[in-house]
Amino acid sequence: MTTYAGLQEQLRHRVDELVTQGLPDARPHALPGVFDRLLESMGRRAQDAGDAETTAMLGRIAAARPLVVDLAASCAARPGSIDHNDLHPWNVLTRDGQTVFLDWGDAMAAHPYASLLVPVRIAMTESRATGEAVLAAYERGRDETIDPSELSAVARLAVIARAWTWQRSLALGTEPTDHDGAPLKWLSRILDPNPFAADRD
Repeated sequence: MTTYAGLQEQLRHRVDELVTQGLPDARPHALPGVFDRLLESMGRRAQDAGDAETTAMLGRIAAARPLVVDLAASCAARPGSIDHNDLHPWNVLTRDGQTVFLDWGDAMAAHPYASLLVPVRIAMTESRATGEAVLAAYERGRDETIDPSELSAVARLAVIARAWTWQRSLALGTEPTDHDGAPLKWLSRILDPNPFAADRD
């Protein structure tokens, strides 16, 4: 995580250029719009399928829009960088002292701390201390102490980006999969005040 944080710092000056070239934009200012588009597309699909349960869940999620706007405003000042968006141990290779980050297919522009959502959630399945160690390693790479309130706001917003990532990935297929519920599952986590709750999914 220390190496990854350093990589983010090196790339933050190129974020606008990369977005212009097609990198999905999930920086805080963009996320209310992403949230709206996800709700619209999921709602249309649920209505077409006659899925009353999903429609009801989307209604509860939609009621959180003011929260999304407030969270986005609270953390929009920090410059964005690259978010791998699926930064788990199986996407990291270390050999001879060199670290390589694999599988950037889900990458997007985002608040730097958004990258912590996946690795910290996974680390929390081991123990709280493991999760805190991941955060500490990331802080070392940024040479700063993370503001817990900013981290919490960013992590809650990051579930929107994860839902978007899953939706874009599933749209590439033509057959049903075991992951078809992932976009809704991730989007519904905006209702959870603890986005780092231990969960490997």
